[in-house]
Amino acid sequence: MTKNDQRSRISAEIEKDFESTVLQGFMPGLLHTFANPLNGILGRSHLLRERVKETIEAVNGHNGMSDTILERCNKIARDADLIARESETFFDLFNKLSGKFYRLNDTTVQKVNLSDFIEKEVAFLEFYLDFRHNVDKKLLLNWDVPDVRGTYSCYSLSLFALIRRSIDAMRGNDARELVIVTDCDESYVSIDIKDTGTPLPKTRTKRLFEALEKEDPAPCGLGQDKGLFNALFLLKGCGGVFKVGREGSFNVVTVCIPYKNNRIASTKRQGAKQRHFPEVMTLL
Repeated sequence: MTKNDQRSRISAEIEKDFESTVLQGFMPGLLHTFANPLNGILGRSHLLRERVKETIEAVNGHNGMSDTILERCNKIARDADLIARESETFFDLFNKLSGKFYRLNDTTVQKVNLSDFIEKEVAFLEFYLDFRHNVDKKLLLNWDVPDVRGTYSCYSLSLFALIRRSIDAMRGNDARELVIVTDCDESYVSIDIKDTGTPLPKTRTKRLFEALEKEDPAPCGLGQDKGLFNALFLLKGCGGVFKVGREGSFNVVTVCIPYKNNRIASTKRQGAKQRHFPEVMTLL
């Protein structure tokens, strides 16, 4: 190994350690520190809006105001209202950001509503400017799906990776459309992630499912599909079964998570019935 190679390796290790420290330790503390003054700003902005309105009404009702003074006071009232509304917007953005980091660090096994979870993950992805401005997004979420079990950390990492794969697959395309659908049957909650990206060749899909069956990507030579493998592998630990294929102009990755009897990490293969998919699928 040359000095340059060793320097690159050590630099990568330090960078990985730094990212881990920021994610697990520094960022939650930073967000918590920001939350207190932000709550104060939001509360005071609402009070300011009400006090300005009440003061103008009281003074004008008591003595009356000239048109000039009344106009200026109304401008102050509009400014106070704008400050309050912008504070609410900032608070909402802060919650989307902090919520993502809290989910990433929450490793407690608990009940999770996947429709609500996906809505929050997509809201966080709006911080990614290319996604916000250049991808046509459609969420068709069934809010009545049963809760599944698992950790916020697992679902946050894997769903982010699956959506990011769709974004990358659509890069450079004129039509960039992402559709996410949630639904359920008597045993599973299903997620369909559809994108108008470059089709995934059947040979690569076959290698992907071989790696998932073996639970080892090394012999299968996944290459650029390693991220997709990692996401599905995590969800397999929640009992997930999968389907990858093409429907019209859309790539479709379907994930089904069992909710009946709170099954987790099931390795028993399921027969095809409605949306029940075996872990290794016949290619579309």
